[in-house]
Amino acid sequence: IDDAYSEPRLNPAVDRATGFRTRSILCVPVVNRHGVPIGVVQVLNRRAGAFTTRDQLRLENLAAQSAIALENARLFHEAVEERNYNENVLRSLTNGVVTLDLALNVVKINDTAARLLGVNPERVLGASALHLFGSANAWVRRLVRKAARSQQAERAVDATLVGADGTPTAANVVASPLLAPGGRLFGFAVVIDDITNEMRLRATMARYMTREIAEQVIAQGD
Repeated sequence: IDDAYSEPRLNPAVDRATGFRTRSILCVPVVNRHGVPIGVVQVLNRRAGAFTTRDQLRLENLAAQSAIALENARLFHEAVEERNYNENVLRSLTNGVVTLDLALNVVKINDTAARLLGVNPERVLGASALHLFGSANAWVRRLVRKAARSQQAERAVDATLVGADGTPTAANVVASPLLAPGGRLFGFAVVIDDITNEMRLRATMARYMTREIAEQVIAQGD
């Protein structure tokens, strides 16, 4: 728009309130990669004369860069939200969960797993599985390596997990490979189910009934 005040869509009230005088306007849409307009970029009052086609091309380039920046910001926001969601899910699980990369370094550990292993979850991030599980739980690392070879979940039932302070925990442990959509292996998940109370209950029931009946009673839950 070369003469803003000749444009009926212009609201001059802003100019009157601010003392600014709008002479000329150049406005282009900000279009995302799907071709959908998500905003506009507008410049006012070219210093010398009316806006030119070259000015328009420059502004369109700026709008294209703005669209990329806005898209990246949106993707970053979604990634942060997804990460927070996943961390909240991990935090709420009653089972212990540890994820490892291909080098068997700790990527994630939830509060339950940290408590069972007797470690500070923030201090073990990036540490090796050897440091996390220690020599007392070397069988967990062997279970992970077995899962890496078989490319399927491997289980240890009625195992004993030893914490950093020496506290034993009866647990069922599952080591599973983590696969990308294309089938590429990118890490491992170790899930620890604390069955200490269940084992105590079994031991108590074994005094009064056969193992088969005890298993049926435990299977009923409460």
